[in-house]
Amino acid sequence: ILYIEGLKDYVKIFLKDKMILTKTTMRNIAEKLPHHHFIRTHKSYIVNLLNIEKIESNHIVYGCERLPIGNSYRLAFFEMIDQFKL
Repeated sequence: ILYIEGLKDYVKIFLKDKMILTKTTMRNIAEKLPHHHFIRTHKSYIVNLLNIEKIESNHIVYGCERLPIGNSYRLAFFEMIDQFKL
């Protein structure tokens, strides 16, 4: 899993070679992911720390995709990045 995007009662799970759409909530999927590799960075995004290519200011870069880092998630995200030592 590269990252997950929430869409109300659905989530898009982005893999390296495809995308899966499933009926679930961000909260439900977040509870099932390993917390040491995945973190919520925005109300609509959960990212996999193992696959982050680059961090640019308020965005995480995966190839040509730029995912936002929300203000309310910013501190926890950067604290986890420091611990993770990317």
